[in-house]
Amino acid sequence: MAIPVQARDEAALQRSIDAVLADHPAPGAGVWLFVYGALAADATVRYEARERAVLDGLRRSFCLADPVNRGTGPAPGLTLGLEPGGTCEGIAFHLAGEDLREGLARVWRQEMRFPCYVPRWAQARFATGTRPVIVFDTDRESPLYRPERDEGESVERIAGSAGPMGTNADYLTMVHDALAASGAGDPYLARLVARLSDLAGTRPPEPRPVDETSRPLKVLVIAGSARRVNGCPGLDSKARALMHRMLARLPPGWQIDHEDIGNEHGRPKIQPCNGCVGSS
Repeated sequence: MAIPVQARDEAALQRSIDAVLADHPAPGAGVWLFVYGALAADATVRYEARERAVLDGLRRSFCLADPVNRGTGPAPGLTLGLEPGGTCEGIAFHLAGEDLREGLARVWRQEMRFPCYVPRWAQARFATGTRPVIVFDTDRESPLYRPERDEGESVERIAGSAGPMGTNADYLTMVHDALAASGAGDPYLARLVARLSDLAGTRPPEPRPVDETSRPLKVLVIAGSARRVNGCPGLDSKARALMHRMLARLPPGWQIDHEDIGNEHGRPKIQPCNGCVGSS
């Protein structure tokens, strides 16, 4: 069953940015943006600094349905959000100057187009102390909110989901690997990746969509001629000659087979005719 969601337009996204900046605890000092999911692997912004940071009182969770990127409306995948309790280690980007507004707009278009998150200010721990950061907290009033009940159920759903941006499994491993490489690994993600690997070892691989523009074509060319069967089996028919001419012109990368079903030599009786002369 499809989840009813409506995308926000550009005006709504800009109003949301204005509202967050209006609550800036230290206006004029730039913005620290805390990320804990896909943006940690593929930052879409230009930034002045990048540091590890920790949020206290919040933890990662696959608690949001994804019917757009790594899933579909009838079969949504899962994406990361935040839930109360524990800690969340992630990456903080510092945006300032001319890059500030455009950088936030890029992030808002990626993260806030659909009702998944509520952007708000929070205190994060850095190596040099605490600083205010913008964080995308889970929108628990959203129709996409799905509290995680069991990690095993999450892995099952992630393993079987895919959408326009790729498989849900690739999303999980991408985020896990990016955070681990930055020294911000999460035991929760590591457990899910391990369970995903175990699951993949006990089931046949999921069929992947075929790129119809790149796979080799399989072609079977068939020639048949009634005259060749019943008239002049000792000579090539026009059908056979045309078949070989076509075979010579097909792209070399194609997988090609051919069959001449009129190729019957040594028949016990040959019927004389003027077919060869007439068809010439």
